[in-house]
Order: sequence, then C-alpha cells, then structure tokens
Amino acid sequence: MPYYREPNGDYLYVWPRAWRPGLHEGRATAIAGLPTSVQTTSVSVLFLKECPRIARRDVPQEWLTAIGE
Repeated sequence: MPYYREPNGDYLYVWPRAWRPGLHEGRATAIAGLPTSVQTTSVSVLFLKECPRIARRDVPQEWLTAIGE
C-alpha cells in the first residue's frame, strides 16, 4: 500500500487502483492530528501531488494501528 505524509503532518494511505477518474479510495483522518479519527475517504490525485510518498517503516505504529494495518 502506498503511504503518504499530508502537508499537515498526518499520514494516509491509498489503494493503488483508482475507483473513479482522478480519485482513489484511502484512509485518512477526519480531524487533523487525531489518529483515532481515521476513516475511509476519497483522495484526489491533485491532493496526492502535495503529499510525499513515504515507506511503511516511516509511519508511526499509532498511525498504522489507526489505519488498520
């Protein structure tokens, strides 16, 4: 799974296959900075351009747990 770091410092991941043109399905926070608010959401390709892709090992365990890993 591709993991990303949002501009606000939160982490997200997306399923690699787009489910609609320009959109992916993924897991991200509903409330910035609150890992327990992670939910399934749409993530636009344009937003992902603002988020550096990171390795799973660089995602803190608290976030991996919240994401469902």
